[in-house]
Amino acid sequence: TQLSESINTLSDTLDTALTDLNEKNAKLLKDIENERTIDNLRQTFISGISHELKTPIAIIQGYAEGAKMFYEAGNGKAAAEYCDVIADETVRMNNMIMRLLEITKYSSGAYEPVREDFNIRNMIGEWYEKNSAVFEEKGITAVNDINPDLTGNGDSIILFSVINNYLSNAVSHIG
Repeated sequence: TQLSESINTLSDTLDTALTDLNEKNAKLLKDIENERTIDNLRQTFISGISHELKTPIAIIQGYAEGAKMFYEAGNGKAAAEYCDVIADETVRMNNMIMRLLEITKYSSGAYEPVREDFNIRNMIGEWYEKNSAVFEEKGITAVNDINPDLTGNGDSIILFSVINNYLSNAVSHIG
């Protein structure tokens, strides 16, 4: 009887140890999967931010060169207008970076997009204004004939980034 009690105790202890080991293995597998997800999000974030920042950086560079040229030519008004565009683009880039960080949180389930009503014509018009120098440089005539009453609802900063990508690609590939 003592031998059978010892075997039963050993069996119970072994069963408890195996159950504990299985639980720890499951937790470890979950931690590994979470780490992979975080790594994928990190790679997606870096790729996304690199793509999203190319256009505003090019705009800032072009307008900075233009501002310098106007300043050197003594045209302070034009230089100031170019500096305003540069300031606006840096604010937009900062907002974009903050939203990209929020998107990374969203992808991990920790963020909800900010939904708001916005005027689509105004959004496209804003893009046209920020890219007017590119239009002039490439000899492009652009017309915003979107109905002024047309509105959308969504995360306007994210949607502006989508419009920026779409229209910037169109402008860079225009023949």
